[in-house]
Parts: sequence; C-alpha cells; structure tokens
Amino acid sequence: MLVNYIRTAQQLGFTLAEIGRKLPDIWDAADPGPAIAEILGEKLKEIDARIEALRQLREQLAVRIAMECPLIGGHAST
Repeated sequence: MLVNYIRTAQQLGFTLAEIGRKLPDIWDAADPGPAIAEILGEKLKEIDARIEALRQLREQLAVRIAMECPLIGGHAST
C-alpha cells in the first residue's frame, strides 16, 4: 500500500521530499480521505500559481520578441 501511495503521489507531481513531509499527516489520520484531499488541494493551488507565473512569463517574452533589442528592451518593432 505504501509503495502504491508513493507511486501515485509521484504521478500527481509530488516530489519524494514532499511525499516524505506529508506522509505522517496521512498515516496518523483516523480517516485519511480528508487529509489526502487537503494535501491535493494545496498541490492544486501550487500548480495554479505556477501556471499563472508561466502565463506572465510567456506574455513578457512575446512583448520582448517584438522589440528591436529583446534583451535590453526599447521600442517595439513596426
């Protein structure tokens, strides 16, 4: 059962370090379902934040591509 938990957690994007930190919360819970749901919810928020950061980075890159000198900035090309 433990090996399956670790494999599933890795497939869901958790690192081994995260799994090691979260395992006691699940192991000690009388009903692991809510504990797992809370951990998954935290991971979902983290992923959403990373997606937003990547979206902003993409936007910045798209703006830079249109500039005369993309690394320094300056006027957009026409």
